[in-house]
Amino acid sequence: MIFSSKKISCKYALSLLTAVITLFISTSCGRNISDSTAQSVRDKAKIENFIATYSLSPAGELVPTQNAPAGSIPLIDTAKAVNNIYIIHLQIGNGAGVSTQDRAALLYKAYYLDNLELFDSSTDPSKLFEVWVSGAIKGIQQGLTAMNTSIENPTGVYSTPGIAWLIIPSTSAWGATGLSSPVVPPNTCLVYKITLYTVNDIILDE
Repeated sequence: MIFSSKKISCKYALSLLTAVITLFISTSCGRNISDSTAQSVRDKAKIENFIATYSLSPAGELVPTQNAPAGSIPLIDTAKAVNNIYIIHLQIGNGAGVSTQDRAALLYKAYYLDNLELFDSSTDPSKLFEVWVSGAIKGIQQGLTAMNTSIENPTGVYSTPGIAWLIIPSTSAWGATGLSSPVVPPNTCLVYKITLYTVNDIILDE
């Protein structure tokens, strides 16, 4: 009887432990989903406010509407939603489209949405930066696949590259973790200016 009772007690303890672990995992997952949803809502509000208060200048720069020069276009009239980012095309490339299996050659500038402070850029304007599209953050992937490349002429010059501004929520950038170098604080919405020149397909082995 004593051994039987001990066995029942151990089974009960094991069941209780399993229930506690299950509850912990469920609560943690639920919290993560809830946090992500809440951050998406905050990002959406920030970006919508930015679009409502900024314009595209004739020179192709993003400027506060209240200080915008003559001929500027409010972003609310030119920014287009692509999945969960916004894209503002400055120039449509005269070449092919981009897929996630491409390696893109481009120039870029990266800004914080909050104050449009430049925090990163391709270091040498004369040397294109190459990146696998599938290896970029989600917002860059979505932006690049909505752009066109340029056609290289016989002299090696890309005549009409695709140029666009990308407005990216934190959930499609570096998220709650952020980035240490260059510094991107957690939950930071970003703005990129991309000049896309060409792509190379990834050749998959048969």
